[in-house]
Amino acid sequence: MCIRDSLFRLPKIIKYKKGRLADRCVGLEKLRQYQLEVLPKLDPPLAIAPADLPSIPTTGTALKAVEDQLDSLTCAYAAAHWWWWGLERNWVLGDEQEGYIVVPAPFEDQVRDKGK
Repeated sequence: MCIRDSLFRLPKIIKYKKGRLADRCVGLEKLRQYQLEVLPKLDPPLAIAPADLPSIPTTGTALKAVEDQLDSLTCAYAAAHWWWWGLERNWVLGDEQEGYIVVPAPFEDQVRDKGK
C-alpha cells in the first residue's frame, strides 16, 4: 500500500521514479494533476491551485527536484490526514520495534461532494 495509491484511489502505481525521461515526465504530470484534482476534495481539504505547484521540467536534474517537491506535498498531506483523523481513517503498518508507516485508509466518503 502506497500513500499516493491510497489518497488518490489508484488501481496501479504512477510510474515516475525510474525509466526513460519522457515516461517519467508523463508520470510526474499525472501525480501533479491528481494532487490538484483530489487533495482539495479530501477531508481535510487542501486548497491548492496550479500556480502553487511547479511545472514539470524536461531535464533529469530539474525533474528530480520537482519529483521531490511533489512527493513532499503528498507526505505532508498524509501527515495532516493523520493529525486530523488519527486511527479512525489511517492504517499504521508495522510496529515500533521494526518501524512503521502511517497510510490514509481508503473510505467511501473520503472525497467531499461526491457526484459533483
